[in-house]
Amino acid sequence: MNCKLCGSSKVSGHFKVKGYEVFKCLDCGLMSLGGLSIDSGKLYSEPYFNGEVYNDYINEMGSNKAEFRTRLKLVNGILPSRGKLLEIGCAAGFFLKTAKDDGWDVKGIEVSEYAADFGRARLGLDIVCGDIDSLEPGHEQFDAVVMWDVIEHIKDPFGLIRKVRPMLRPGGALFVSTGDTDGLNARIFGKDWFLLEPPYHLWYFSRRNFRAFLERNGYKVKSCSLDGNLLDNGPRNAGSPFKLIKKSGANRVFSRFNIGNVFYMAAEKT
Repeated sequence: MNCKLCGSSKVSGHFKVKGYEVFKCLDCGLMSLGGLSIDSGKLYSEPYFNGEVYNDYINEMGSNKAEFRTRLKLVNGILPSRGKLLEIGCAAGFFLKTAKDDGWDVKGIEVSEYAADFGRARLGLDIVCGDIDSLEPGHEQFDAVVMWDVIEHIKDPFGLIRKVRPMLRPGGALFVSTGDTDGLNARIFGKDWFLLEPPYHLWYFSRRNFRAFLERNGYKVKSCSLDGNLLDNGPRNAGSPFKLIKKSGANRVFSRFNIGNVFYMAAEKT
C-alpha cells in the first residue's frame, strides 16, 4: 500500500500494539493502523466516556477550564477579532462553551450522541450529531475551524483537511492538536508510547509531516507549539520507577520541561 500522506510505496509493518499492526512510511514517517473498519457511532458511545477510556469524562473535562482557556488563547492570538467558529469533534462542548463566553459565534459537530446531547441540553450549544459529512462545503463558512485531539481518530483525515478549506472564510484559520511522533516521549517509549491507542487512534503524525501536508493543500502554517512532559504523559503501563517519582511529587520538576508529546498547529487558508 502507498502512504496516504506523501504517496510513497515504502510502507511497512512497524510493530503491534494491543494486537493491532501499526504501519510506518519510511519516507515521511506517517504511522497508521491497517485494514480497520470502524463504526464511530458505536466506538464513541457512552461507555467510551464512562469507563472504557475516561472514568468520568464530564466531570474530568468539565473541571479542566484552564486547558480550554489555553487553547482559546492560541485561537485568539491568530484571529483577534471574534467571528464564527466550528469545532469538529467537540465532544461535550466544553471548549465551545469557553469560546462562546468569549464572544465567538460557535457551532460543533460530534459523532457521539451521548456527548452531543450533553452539550446541547446542559450547555445550550449548537451541536450537530454526526461526522464531517453532516456539513457540506460552501453551505456555511467560518473564521476558525478547530480540531483538538481529533485528527488521529478520523477515518480519512486527509479528505477532512481538504474538505475544511472551502469552509473557511478568506483569512480564516485551521487549528489542530495531535500527538507528535517526533516528540521525545514517542522516540523513547516506542510501542509503549501512551498515545498509541488502537482502535481509537488510527493515525500518528509528526509536526514535520503534518506541516508539509497542510502546505501542499492550501494552508500556510502560522504557528506550531508543543506540550507535554515525560511523566505527566508517560509511557503506557509505566513501571515502578515512574510511579514512585510521581508519588514522591518529583514530577513537578519534570513538568517544567516541555518535551513535545503533542503539537498545536495553526494554519491560515491561502
